[in-house]
Amino acid sequence: MIRLPLHRNEYLPMSRSNFLTFLCIVTFINSGFQLFQSAEQYQKADIQAEQGLEILDDVRDQMDNGDLNEEGASAVDQVMSAFQGNWTPANLRGMAISSILTSLLCIIGAVMMWGLQKRGYWVYAAGIGVSGLGPLVVFGGILGISQAFIALISGAYRDWE
Repeated sequence: MIRLPLHRNEYLPMSRSNFLTFLCIVTFINSGFQLFQSAEQYQKADIQAEQGLEILDDVRDQMDNGDLNEEGASAVDQVMSAFQGNWTPANLRGMAISSILTSLLCIIGAVMMWGLQKRGYWVYAAGIGVSGLGPLVVFGGILGISQAFIALISGAYRDWE
């Protein structure tokens, strides 16, 4: 327990709030899980890129059979083409590295906050910032945000087959 000086020879014990305890525990669990998942994504980037392109082809085929008007089909086709151009193993590895860095910074920040060090908040916030900027750096621009969502969705549904 950390003690804060009141006067010259007196100290007041400082304790962690319930919210901070909850935040740290959830961060340990989530970031630890994400760390292992990102390491797996880095190792299997070639396979995931191939599977992602197959999923996009299936979606494109379903759109061709659907009831979209010409304008809607053209707009969706342009977006799908942009996704296919950026769905590469190198980009998936870049996202995995970004996720690993995010997880590490969040875990380090949570450990520091657990010990009631205020700098831990800034380390934690930097980790959150990396998670937001990673897709923008790896995929570029607004397409990067969209790519991150597609990566999350395809990663979530790949085990459901």
